[in-house]
Amino acid sequence: MDEPSSFQQMIDDLEAGDESAAQELVLRYTNRLLGIARARMDRQLQQKVDPEDVLQSVYRSFFRRHKNEEFNLDTRDGLWALLVTLTIRKCCKQMRHYHRKGRDLSREVSTAFPEENQITVQQLISKEPTPEQAVLLTELVEKVMSPLDKQGQTIFMMRLQGFSEREICDEINRSERTVRRTLSQIRSQLIAARN
Repeated sequence: MDEPSSFQQMIDDLEAGDESAAQELVLRYTNRLLGIARARMDRQLQQKVDPEDVLQSVYRSFFRRHKNEEFNLDTRDGLWALLVTLTIRKCCKQMRHYHRKGRDLSREVSTAFPEENQITVQQLISKEPTPEQAVLLTELVEKVMSPLDKQGQTIFMMRLQGFSEREICDEINRSERTVRRTLSQIRSQLIAARN
């Protein structure tokens, strides 16, 4: 089947409510649209909103509006341009929402690990480490955990696993102040261990 007729068949199937046509569209465009969403959203915003959530909103809007016949899709390029436009607009909407005066992300104070240490630790735990990196990471974790009490060790491990301060507080039933103080001590130990 040639390209224009296969595209038209997919659009006709979408209009008929065919789930497999919707799945085909999602599979075809998701990775590229995620790349666009990630590029449009700075790191601070991605801590609040996942690019995949933005993309779900894009698809929800697209399928709803397509069902209401709001779009005239003649070509694959036209569909791509429409999905890119929806993605960019959704990202801009999220940026406006989180940069309003009352919730301006630039006013937030980060309690994450210092930038240099965060990159090092994140690189070691976010991908398959080499054997040398695995040994270094294990030694670093053991060195930082050894002076910590059981609660401090739990906070450290949860933070390494990506839990937010709020989630840690809820899980161990402690105040944010306690968690922040412990994370601050851990940061100091990481800096000392690095030197």
